[in-house]
Amino acid sequence: MNSSVRIHSVALRVRRTYETNDPLEIAQERGLSVVFSSLTSPVGMYVAPGSESGGFIILSNSLDDRMTRVVAAHELGHELLHRELAARSGFFSDETLSFSGAKTEYEANCFAAHLLLDSEEVFDAARENGYDVCQLASVFDVCPELMSIKIAEMVTIGYKLRLPEQVRPDFLKTVAKG
Repeated sequence: MNSSVRIHSVALRVRRTYETNDPLEIAQERGLSVVFSSLTSPVGMYVAPGSESGGFIILSNSLDDRMTRVVAAHELGHELLHRELAARSGFFSDETLSFSGAKTEYEANCFAAHLLLDSEEVFDAARENGYDVCQLASVFDVCPELMSIKIAEMVTIGYKLRLPEQVRPDFLKTVAKG
């Protein structure tokens, strides 16, 4: 199974299991502590537990509600997809990644996109209304970069949509500067 299909499946399973797409609620249900801090760069971090349960998601308290959801979903993606990698260093942030950084960041972004955005709803809005990436992002209350990732991933798993412009996997770094 390719990584796009795998990540999409994980996100759908999480949505069904917890009956929500709210990353803060899911984190709490999973036994993760969510801590708001004065982080500026990075704007979020997943801290792996020393045991099988627990761990922390640390989020910047300067984020607005929309970006808090996006960054929390991204960090939850690290917890679900990269827990073992994070456990080796004790924490996971884009500031601490080595060679695998771009790939793991993109995977966490894909997870966030699939968790927060229902594929059928996005497809229907794009097809029926002819919305572009920015319009879709506005309708679904996410940043355009995350919507671009969602559409690219939908195309990869078989949806017939026009691909958006390539998005940098580290786009969340710009949140602290913007």
